[in-house]
Amino acid sequence: MIRQLLFSAFLMLFFTVAISKAMPVKIADIVIPTGFKKLMETKGDLDKDGIPELVVVFDTPKKVELGTERQLWIYKQNGSTWKLWHKSIGPVLSSEHGGMMGDPFESVTIERGKHESFYF
Repeated sequence: MIRQLLFSAFLMLFFTVAISKAMPVKIADIVIPTGFKKLMETKGDLDKDGIPELVVVFDTPKKVELGTERQLWIYKQNGSTWKLWHKSIGPVLSSEHGGMMGDPFESVTIERGKHESFYF
């Protein structure tokens, strides 16, 4: 009887752990600050630990000399959620930095463990 109870408890624990590890991390769980607009997101392993980080580029409501400020936020996976790891202002040009050509932001990719912004 005790063996059956222990075996049942072991199986329940095993399946709970197996299911929780298989659950995907939801990008929709990221809270977008009030007034911010998400321009793009991408995943890649920035710190080369074998676990992809999430990079999100936001357009902020903050007015700067050439349009609105852009921010790059990097999230690390924390169980089944994302936790903010780094925030950076400056690597993505402001919304009107392209002058007559318009918005200079095109995309962000992660290659060889580094993020790169592409402009036209």
